[in-house]
Amino acid sequence: MIAVVAVILDHLVGWPLGGFAGVDIFFVISGFLITGLLIREHERTNRISFTGFYRRRLKRIVPAATATLVLTIIAAFVLFNTSRFAQTAWDAAYAFLFSANWHFAAAGTNYFSAAEPPSPLQHFWSLSVEEQFYFVWPWLMVGVLTLVGLWTRAGMRRMVLGIVMLLIVAGSFGWALLDTVGNPTVAYFSTFTRTWELGFGALLAIAAPWWAKLPTVIRPVFGWLGLFGIVASYFVINDSIPFPAPWAALPVMATGLVIIGGSGGRQRFLWPLTNRVSVFIGNISYSLYLWHFPIMVFAAIVIGTNPWLYFPLTVALIVVFSIGSYYLIEEPVMRSPWLEPARRSARHQNWVSWRQRFGARLKFGWLGALAVASAAIVVMGLVTTEHTVRPSASFAVPTTEALEPLADGASVDRQVKTAAVLEQASIEEALQAKSFPELMPPVSDLGLSAWSDTMRATACLNVDASNLDACAYGPTDTGKDVVLFGDSFAMAWLPTVRAGFETDGWRVHQLTRGECPSIAVEVVHQDSSAYPECAPWREWALETIDLINPELTILASAYTTADRMASNPSPRELRVELRVGTASVVDRVVASSGRTIVLGSPPIGSSLRDCAVPGATPSACIAKIAFPWTAFEESQRAAVGEGPAEYLSTKSWFCGSEDRCPAFAADTPIRTDGTHLTIEFASLLGPVLREAVGVMASSEAVPAAAAEPRASGGAG
Repeated sequence: MIAVVAVILDHLVGWPLGGFAGVDIFFVISGFLITGLLIREHERTNRISFTGFYRRRLKRIVPAATATLVLTIIAAFVLFNTSRFAQTAWDAAYAFLFSANWHFAAAGTNYFSAAEPPSPLQHFWSLSVEEQFYFVWPWLMVGVLTLVGLWTRAGMRRMVLGIVMLLIVAGSFGWALLDTVGNPTVAYFSTFTRTWELGFGALLAIAAPWWAKLPTVIRPVFGWLGLFGIVASYFVINDSIPFPAPWAALPVMATGLVIIGGSGGRQRFLWPLTNRVSVFIGNISYSLYLWHFPIMVFAAIVIGTNPWLYFPLTVALIVVFSIGSYYLIEEPVMRSPWLEPARRSARHQNWVSWRQRFGARLKFGWLGALAVASAAIVVMGLVTTEHTVRPSASFAVPTTEALEPLADGASVDRQVKTAAVLEQASIEEALQAKSFPELMPPVSDLGLSAWSDTMRATACLNVDASNLDACAYGPTDTGKDVVLFGDSFAMAWLPTVRAGFETDGWRVHQLTRGECPSIAVEVVHQDSSAYPECAPWREWALETIDLINPELTILASAYTTADRMASNPSPRELRVELRVGTASVVDRVVASSGRTIVLGSPPIGSSLRDCAVPGATPSACIAKIAFPWTAFEESQRAAVGEGPAEYLSTKSWFCGSEDRCPAFAADTPIRTDGTHLTIEFASLLGPVLREAVGVMASSEAVPAAAAEPRASGGAG
């Protein structure tokens, strides 16, 4: 009860911050219970029945989990777009095969996959860890007990088994310490870095005879200390501290104290855990854990995010589905003769007895479930009514050829205004839209993974000395070079720079590396692991700019850099660090570049894959500008100041009145996820960028700053 309530609260409302440690409590309890059952069976019969063990595991785990997976896939088919449904189906396949933890670990270590919306089945990773542990531990137990049983008594068998498990726990904890620092995402999901938690529970079970000898007066003290330790861990632990090692040790050890306090007889004084409500919630905790996350994900789509509706209705749905799952699936299956060995006559009688006990419950329960399902289908049918497609012209920014000179060079002012005005008009139109247009590309083709696959196909996802020449575009003999320098946001700007400059005879040089901003700050990966490769790469890029000696250098970085600062600064320190880091790079670049522009980061937006769901309207996809984007914008603008570099804000390219930012303009999605630009929209911004920079396609001249004499070779 203490574990599952914390997990649900953490997922639902984000409080307490360490509520995810409830999973670690599950691991300890599970290791304790399973090991206790196995060791008592061995002491009673001098053997462990693997068929009996896995039969019980199958009946306990698989039916309710399978029902959750099937209904989640059906709901995903109805409520998700095609690509997200396909991903959910794959997630279900991995979950069914008890390998979800490795599947989600692989996705989490991929920067582009990690940015995708959460899977409604992501919580199945912990079940996979437990079952993988159970595939190995019983066999190891039998091996150890068989060997030591040849010459030792029962007490010594437990001691030797405890020593073996202690070595496993120590090794797993050491591995977790290393992986938590070097690869925290894998450490979170890995069976190897979580085994120590299950193993600690196993140690408690092995030592159970010793705990039972504790004086009765001391046991409640252990129980209360453990309970306070568990609650404290929910508030001490957060996602900014090393986890699972060493900080998972706090809830793990605290859970051990509660278990020790409950060994040797009924615990009479630990009323928070022994009252009827807590016991009932504990009984249905498996169903609560299975159903809470998919219901939360789907409820956000069907109900919306109004807290006065979303929270009470979501909690009600979680409770209803969980109670139904427990009484209609979990308990009947666990108590059934299914898979139990028996003679034919006895098996028939067992089924008769089972039907007498559960028949009425299942009959009327499933009739009620059918009524609820029918109502849900009707609601989904209303929700998924096809949108009216709003006629929309393509976002057509005029080309240079379409803008004839007015007179005496007046075309320059007109062209600059025309591209910006048309683009901004499409933003305002999207903010007022009542229905989605027929988007191109369609929502099913969006997603950061698909975007990265397209970018990776050019072999220029990350640029270094090995592919530098291959990642330059345009003519080589015009003497006009533009460098695009930065992280994945700079990659997303590449179609814009190419559309704005390459066709006008400029050669575009791409100097990008994922998660490595153009500004000189120390950052960590998206999963909080160290990123020591970023600083050397940035130095190489600056030296390369010096060698290219371009007419124009564009610096672009993600505003989310502010969330990945290795120094974990305060808001005030953050602004200072960003400003100093930007200024130091600008000083280097202006010495070797005719003109230097710091291109503002696109503000945050909504992911159409999340918000453009059946029944939704475009208003659900409007985002508001907020911190940390404002801090990043202000810091970079301050760093440029009145110096030789220029700051070009792009806010008006993406947001309209009241700093509201739509997810599409005309019929083109703006972002492939919530941050990175789609290739199609980025390409359409080419003329807007060109005009904002002041480079005219009809002019052979380079910017005025570039025409000034420069020292050959730039800054060393």
